[in-house]
Amino acid sequence: MARTEEEIVKDITVKGDQIRQLKADKATKEVVTAQVVALNALKAEYKTVAGKDYSPPGKSAAAPKKEKVAAVPAAKKGPSKGELKKMEKKEKKQDAKGGAAAHTTTATNNSTITNKASVAVASGPTLYSCEDAQSTHMVLAVAHAADIKLQRGYGIKPGFFGDKGPYLEMGFQVLSGVDGAVRALAAGAASLASTRPAVDDWLEWGFRKLASAVSHASEGEEGGPRLLQEMTVLEGALMKNPSSLLGSVSCSGNSTYTLADLVLAPLAWQALQYFGEHEYPLTREWATKLLHGERSPYAATAAYVGEGGAFQGTNVKIEPRRGLLAVITALFTSALHKAYPELAGQDGFRTVDVAKCSNAAFGDYQCNSPMGIYKALKALGIPSAPARPQDVANALIAALPEKGRKEVCAEVSVAGAGFINVKIQEAYLQARVRDILKRGGPQAAMARKLKVLVDFSSPNIAKEMHVGHLRSTIIGDSLCRMFEFLGHDVMRVNHVGDWGTQFGMLINYLKEEYPDFMTNPPNITDLTGFYKAAKARFDEDEAFKERARVGVVELQAGNMESRAIWNLLCDISRAEFQKVYDRLDVKLEECGESFYNSRIPAAIEDLQVKGLLQEDGGATIMWCGGKHQIPLMVRKSDGGYGYDSTDLAAIKYRLQELDRDWVIYITDAGQATHFHMIFDAARLVGWVDEEHGRHRLDHVGFGVVQGEDGKRFKTRSGDTVRLVDLLDEAVVRMTASLGDRIMEGKSSLTEEEALEAASALGYGAVKYADLKQNPGTDYQFSYDRMLDTKGDTAIYLLFTCARFHSILRKAEEEKGIDVKGLVATGEVVLEHPTERALALELAQFAEALQQAVLELMPNRLTSYVFFLSARGTDFLEACHVLTHPRRLVLVQATAATIARCLELLGIKPLTKI
Repeated sequence: MARTEEEIVKDITVKGDQIRQLKADKATKEVVTAQVVALNALKAEYKTVAGKDYSPPGKSAAAPKKEKVAAVPAAKKGPSKGELKKMEKKEKKQDAKGGAAAHTTTATNNSTITNKASVAVASGPTLYSCEDAQSTHMVLAVAHAADIKLQRGYGIKPGFFGDKGPYLEMGFQVLSGVDGAVRALAAGAASLASTRPAVDDWLEWGFRKLASAVSHASEGEEGGPRLLQEMTVLEGALMKNPSSLLGSVSCSGNSTYTLADLVLAPLAWQALQYFGEHEYPLTREWATKLLHGERSPYAATAAYVGEGGAFQGTNVKIEPRRGLLAVITALFTSALHKAYPELAGQDGFRTVDVAKCSNAAFGDYQCNSPMGIYKALKALGIPSAPARPQDVANALIAALPEKGRKEVCAEVSVAGAGFINVKIQEAYLQARVRDILKRGGPQAAMARKLKVLVDFSSPNIAKEMHVGHLRSTIIGDSLCRMFEFLGHDVMRVNHVGDWGTQFGMLINYLKEEYPDFMTNPPNITDLTGFYKAAKARFDEDEAFKERARVGVVELQAGNMESRAIWNLLCDISRAEFQKVYDRLDVKLEECGESFYNSRIPAAIEDLQVKGLLQEDGGATIMWCGGKHQIPLMVRKSDGGYGYDSTDLAAIKYRLQELDRDWVIYITDAGQATHFHMIFDAARLVGWVDEEHGRHRLDHVGFGVVQGEDGKRFKTRSGDTVRLVDLLDEAVVRMTASLGDRIMEGKSSLTEEEALEAASALGYGAVKYADLKQNPGTDYQFSYDRMLDTKGDTAIYLLFTCARFHSILRKAEEEKGIDVKGLVATGEVVLEHPTERALALELAQFAEALQQAVLELMPNRLTSYVFFLSARGTDFLEACHVLTHPRRLVLVQATAATIARCLELLGIKPLTKI
């Protein structure tokens, strides 16, 4: 499909900018030369379409001139004549044996490698291969696809001794390295769309990021998470068009692929060798077609490289720490695309619906997609469509990747109206348990590393933290722990309320009550009492109210005395806040409202330039879309700023200057409308990159903490409960409970150990009672319920964790069993039904954690650890452990997993109670 002049001119401009940037970045001459070749090809395309030479806008077309050839890179000192003779002699011997890359066809110097039509270069481009057969094969394949005849060069290219190659000699140009070579060869082939900027972006990503990730993965399993991240980028792109990375680009000729596809397919193929056959089905199918399909340029040139070509892969594999649900889903998604390719890529069929079986008698997992697939095929009117959903189910089973099915599935069967039940292979479960033991606890890896910012806690300066701040602090800390464990770059931000009109009131009250505050700083520990007294004075005294208004202006103008008092109030408040954070073991980085004050004008200017602001009664407002019934107050009628303008400046700063991918706000549910308006404003002004799916914005709104009477939680006098008092009361009660256990001989804790355990139990009980709720619901605060040793409480989980550790200690200290030695053997026994049920639950840690993070719901993890503890208890009650030492391996894995879950919830695990 021919392109318009405007499209070509746009690409020429972008290519010119890229070349200037490369020169500014001091890129190698080879890379710059390849880009110059591509630019010349674009200009040639322009001349064909426009019938004239390209001339930059604003300049008249000059008379045609002979195009200068890009400069040849400066020659390096080459080998001696003797060395060259030895190398040529060695290569001739390889040829005689049918040797390595690109040296297998003839014995004549610079002989033809392919039978394709030649390009307009005197004697055809000459390829000097290198030790890396894969790089040579890539160059050969691109030349074949570009319809270019290559000549073969022998020996090391003079002037480049010591370089890795391969080298491509095109007339007077010599390009070193596979990157420059493939770009130069494809520059004149319109069928490969190599001149498009998007192709450049993919090549840059492939050579720099994907190839690097593969290299790191080959060095050890720690490279797995990085490789997962890059492979997910590919899989996501292919979901839009499974046949090409640039599905929206029209390629001339009969080509259905671009240069980006040709280069990235072998790189992806190398990466796929580290995963099971059920992983990344779209990438696997795309790469297989390009490398081994009937019309594959790689298949066509494989004979010149060696038997079968250079991209046959290896048996190396990294277990990517996926949850069982993800593994089963990947298997059946691959089967769907193989059995019914006409549905691949369509909405609703990019993946399949898999869930855990509600009844263990049927299996472990269930695929629920056959009915939907049956209806979709019927709607398409395909003559050969299955007659029943059960036929679809059987077709999916038959299309399951053989290796993946054998590795993961013990039984796969059809039930009811086409449901597919799956029972997990015992050996697979054993391998998962061994992995937990090997790594000292369960692991999980998110596919793509993100830069995350979590805005939580956010108390107000000069006010006590109360029970209303409890949920934000606990939920935010737990989510941060999960993000950090998964390897994301996390910023924990405390957006304290340290700016606003109330500070004029507080500053003037402190000046009146403590006139010598500069030399004798007041000891204000009752912040709530101080704030209430200042507010009462403000409401009753008009003169004081006027002085407070003046005080706000002075503070914002930078008055030294006002700033000194403001800093004093902030320091006092921080000290009080830290008492809570220390008890909860929460870490935060303060970045309050005052920080954004100087950034508000720039944010408003962005909105103004986009024409998004309106004047209303002297105020400046912004409407954020039809679903919102009220506007944002961007600037007040008196010229001042409020919460809306501060939050606009904050989200701009976080997305643009901090370069965060995911920004999460955790506040009470009543602020949901406000934050969704801020999000929509950011989208409208263009701060959010939605086109490429770069950014994600979320508000986690939590419900109200209630008393046992169902009303808002308060003291008997009706005051808001101080958070410090609430936390300390839980510890006091647990201290008394542990004291009773010690007196009754049920615990051997020392006094110091009892105090430490009481703190872990008390604070943990408060945290867990909150986290096990759906964040959006209200919940009743009850010490009796949260401190119960039975049921879904932190106390039960901590006692269970301690019980497992107690068994391990007893085995070593009393029975003389070498637990570490047993663990080192890697033998996992799953003979009893409760053993298998426990192993299955252990294998589901990753999916529970990933679900909690993606949905921003810590209660997904609390549910998991509760059921895991229950399965562990069933196992201990049904199986004798100390008399069957091999079972201690499962005890160790369970103890480690429960402890890991508690840590992620912000609860300190206990090994002894």
